[in-house]
Amino acid sequence: MGFTKSQHVNFARFNKDFYSNLGTQKRIGALVVWKSIRTFLKGSKEAYRTEASVDKETGEVLSEEGVLSKAEWVSGDLGKNRCKLSLDIRHPIYEVFMKYKAWLKGEHLWDDCDRIRALLKKIEYVGQHDPSLYHEIKGARIYVDVSLSFAIYFVYLIHISCHSSLLLFHHI
Repeated sequence: MGFTKSQHVNFARFNKDFYSNLGTQKRIGALVVWKSIRTFLKGSKEAYRTEASVDKETGEVLSEEGVLSKAEWVSGDLGKNRCKLSLDIRHPIYEVFMKYKAWLKGEHLWDDCDRIRALLKKIEYVGQHDPSLYHEIKGARIYVDVSLSFAIYFVYLIHISCHSSLLLFHHI
């Protein structure tokens, strides 16, 4: 997937081009849905670690790679302190999320979670196939704007970019 700027979806585009056209889902604020997608459904460590799986008997897709499954999302296993959304609101959020994923795919769009996931996968690949380049990547300096609200993907990317946890807090 290419990550051209014209295909990038930020909150403003999500709200204007996608969410405002849903109609029936208006009882849940667009920002609540957006944050849920970025924080849990696509941007969590659980989502990152999710592998694709299919029910062998029915052929039903149980989970998709890089996406929190509906069962995990509505189960409450994320913890009440981590995800404060009530369990009854999670079902409609997941429905919107599935439509959002289809919209992204159909329009050949991407969001920050897609880009960060692709970058992390490339770094993992390099780590397995070219250890010297991997250590060079880990030694690279990156600029972090502290005003950003980070999905766990971003935090993970920052973490693996440092030689040690101490470098996370290194000042320029």
